[in-house]
Amino acid sequence: MALGSVGVGGAVRAEGAVTARADAGRLARAQGIAWERQVGADLEAARLRGHMTAWWRLTEETARTRGGVVAVDGGGGLPDYLTLGPGWTWALEVKHTTSPRWSLNQVGPSQALHLTEWMDPPHRRSGVVLAIHPPTAGRAAILLDWAALGPVWALWRHGDGPASLTVKDALDLGRVWRAEDLAT
Repeated sequence: MALGSVGVGGAVRAEGAVTARADAGRLARAQGIAWERQVGADLEAARLRGHMTAWWRLTEETARTRGGVVAVDGGGGLPDYLTLGPGWTWALEVKHTTSPRWSLNQVGPSQALHLTEWMDPPHRRSGVVLAIHPPTAGRAAILLDWAALGPVWALWRHGDGPASLTVKDALDLGRVWRAEDLAT
């Protein structure tokens, strides 16, 4: 379709804008996948240094195909990771945004339910490992304990609270992400 041509339904669109939006979407998805892998690498490094006993990726299952093994999302709102240490466990949901604000709608109702049901402080905790990395700034990585984030999410869900968090808001609720600190 030529620049400024009429598209389906008679709407005029500029190909450059469509391409830029598609590129931004691909970049955001790639950053999200990279962030999930980084959290997994952080957890493994913490395990190897003796800061935790084990960790599991919960939403990723494998399926055999003719070409080998592929990963499939288990779905159902399960947290992404479960970590285990002496006398403690954490269920962790990994989220990211390329915007200066993280939208609370990224945690769906089924995910919120799982995080809430898992939580039984101080031994069983749950939370969100959030990366906020807007294009013009470096990445801020934050652990948001669901005991603090859950009530904020519930207020938003009922229309009584903020719809998103800035880096400062997130740091006020949580702490800088370090897998080694899950035991504290």
